[in-house]
Amino acid sequence: MCRTIRNFLTARCFLYLAFLLALGLGLSRAQNAQAQAGCQASGSLSLFPNDGTTCGTALSVNDSKDVQVDVSNTCSTVPAPGTPVACKLAGTITYIMACTDTTCFTELPGKIVFVPVGPTGCVSAAVAGTTCAADPGNSNHVLITVPASGLNLAAGSLFVPVATVRVRAVSPVGGASCGQYGERGDTGANDLSTNDPQCAVTATGRAGGSTNEFFPQCITDTDCTNPGECAVAQCVSNQCVVTFKSATTICRPAAGDCD
Repeated sequence: MCRTIRNFLTARCFLYLAFLLALGLGLSRAQNAQAQAGCQASGSLSLFPNDGTTCGTALSVNDSKDVQVDVSNTCSTVPAPGTPVACKLAGTITYIMACTDTTCFTELPGKIVFVPVGPTGCVSAAVAGTTCAADPGNSNHVLITVPASGLNLAAGSLFVPVATVRVRAVSPVGGASCGQYGERGDTGANDLSTNDPQCAVTATGRAGGSTNEFFPQCITDTDCTNPGECAVAQCVSNQCVVTFKSATTICRPAAGDCD
C-alpha cells in the first residue's frame, strides 16, 4: 500500500515538474516575441571638406582638398518615438563633386576633378576593401564602394567616418556669389540595413547629405590675368572685369620719331 502511494506521488511530482518546464519555456518564448519589434532603416551622410568652405578660404585653380564622408545612424524600432538600433552600411556612395546648388539637379562637370590616392583610390577608409574611383559614366562623380562585409554602426552612432577622397580645383565657378557651388553624397536605395536582434525583420534604407563650397574666378585683382598695356583687369564681385584704356593710350613701347 505504501509503495503504491509513493509511486503515485512520484508520478505526480514528475508531471508537476514537466508542467513548470513547459510553462517557463512558453513564457520565455512570449518574452522573446515581445522583445522584438518592427524597425525602420535610415541615416544621413555628412561631407567635411578641409578647404574652400567660406569665401575667405575659397579655392584657387589647382588647389587640392580632402573631403571626409561620414555616416550617422538613425535606424530605430517603430512606432515612434522608437529605440535606436544597430545598422550596417554596405554598397556604393555616389559623391557628386560640383553642382549649381546642393540639390545637384544641374551639375558642373569639369570644375572639380577626382585625384586617386594609392591602390584603393581613397585617402583613407574605415573598412578594408573600400575603394574610391571615378565614375566611368560621369566625370563629375566619385564612387565610394564599401564591401559587403560592411561598416557596422552602433545604435544611435553619429558622424562615423566612411572614407576620405581627394579632389582638385580646375575651372572657377562663374556667375555665382564668390563662386559658390554645391556638392552632395548619396548611398544606394538599400545600402543601410538593420542588423539588431530587437528587429523582428530586417529593414533597408538610404542616407544622403550635402554642403556648399566656394571657387570664384578671383578674390583680388592679382588673381586676374594681365590683359596687356591697353587694358586693366580688376576683380569685381569675384569676377575678372577688363576695362580698356582710352584710344590715345600708347599700347607699345615708344620706338619711333612719331612717338
